[in-house]
Amino acid sequence: MEFCSLSFGFQGDRIASLETTVKHFIRFYVRNGTYVGIVDFDDKATIAANMTLVRGQEQREALLAAVPSTTDGGTSIGAGLQQCQQVSQSP
Repeated sequence: MEFCSLSFGFQGDRIASLETTVKHFIRFYVRNGTYVGIVDFDDKATIAANMTLVRGQEQREALLAAVPSTTDGGTSIGAGLQQCQQVSQSP
């Protein structure tokens, strides 16, 4: 499960670094047969990608396209964690 903060504290280089790191992780470390979901949060939580079984390049590309690249709002870690729990229970 990727859990990405999009609060204003991640503006500029920080959000670009987060995006690069998450994409690198998906490209090179997520093995086929692994489930991955992406939740982003600022003052609310959003499911960017539901739990996805990575079987090959097609699923990997869909996850890469879901990686957030902009910031917006405050920080509600609790909302993000609740959303992660919800997503992780529904593969």
